[in-house]
Amino acid sequence: MSLTRRENEVLCLLCKGYSYKEISGELFVSMDTVRFHIHNLLSKFSAKDKAQLIVFAIQHKSVSA
Repeated sequence: MSLTRRENEVLCLLCKGYSYKEISGELFVSMDTVRFHIHNLLSKFSAKDKAQLIVFAIQHKSVSA
């Protein structure tokens, strides 16, 4: 599965337990942009929610530190 650099950054922070607001601040993007990337990630992983997304990402070793 191919993730963009920004999707990978958002996913890494999400897996570390960051909130949308914290991700937004860390990456200097709007909350809408964070939601957009997470929506795309949910679709790419066919995940129903953030918890499932995190589990799938870890299982498929899609998260690079």
